[in-house]
Amino acid sequence: MPYLKSSLSGILAAALLLISSLAQAIPEIQNWRTANGVPVYFIAARELPMVDAQILFRAGSVRDGQQPGLAKLTNGLLEEGAGDWSADTIADRMDQVGARLATSSRRDSASVALRSLTDPRYLQPAVETVARLLKDPTFAPDAVERVRQQMLTALQERAQSPGAIAQDTFFKALYGDHPYGSPSDGTPASLNAIARADIQHFHRRYYTAANAVVAIVGDLDRPAAEQLANALVGGLPKGEPVPPPRRSLPSPPAKPSASPILPARAISSSASSGSAATTPTTTRSISATMCWVATAWFRNCPRKSAKSAGWLMAPTAPFPRCNRPAPS
Repeated sequence: MPYLKSSLSGILAAALLLISSLAQAIPEIQNWRTANGVPVYFIAARELPMVDAQILFRAGSVRDGQQPGLAKLTNGLLEEGAGDWSADTIADRMDQVGARLATSSRRDSASVALRSLTDPRYLQPAVETVARLLKDPTFAPDAVERVRQQMLTALQERAQSPGAIAQDTFFKALYGDHPYGSPSDGTPASLNAIARADIQHFHRRYYTAANAVVAIVGDLDRPAAEQLANALVGGLPKGEPVPPPRRSLPSPPAKPSASPILPARAISSSASSGSAATTPTTTRSISATMCWVATAWFRNCPRKSAKSAGWLMAPTAPFPRCNRPAPS
């Protein structure tokens, strides 16, 4: 018994030590709002003299409306010119201080990210550049056409990718006419129909303080982080917060009558032998096949737990269980 008590005490002490270590490893997240109301989340990381700042806007493709591709086109044009700066001038300003600028557009949000050394000689010019392109992008006609053509070329390449085709088909089948079902990259028709005025209006509506969030991680103290956040988004107009996208989703299809689903080998064998009669063509088999394709695609792209996303499908065997949520 003394030996058992000693062993249990040792295990308990080790467990408490592990819990304490984990608690210390969780970084402290500080948050506040800038003078114009933008929420800021900050984590101090003193390991390297660098800082990462990301400004996110509720300006993803769910805001495209009847113009698929508008959000991505607008976001891609931010670094193509601001005020009297050309795209080359913006790139040179970032290169001279060793800073990195990146833009991104997804379904729910669009973002602009900055990485820089924390030395004010390098950080200040980089921050001034980002603040200017957020507040005063030019959307020059030649830049609009250049980025439009780049997106059209990307669409042509995407049309040759079976995975991309399956992804688009899956999202359309899953979400129907919900904004998630619209292609984020647009279509050739929709991209060609977008005018410069549409881009300007989209920027004025969504790239505002009321629709922004700032995240900062780096070698800064709280006062320096507050100064950085104000410098990045302090010049944004207040704007009006946009409502969340429409939440109604298509109703699930009626349960089909029972029908056998052949394994993939049987389907392939039937197709190769020319026996079309034995190949299942029911809604159930098509749904199961689409879920199998989606599982293969989502396996390398997990974003959220199925429970939090509220999305779970379990097709009939032999297809694997499809439990990956749609990416944001």
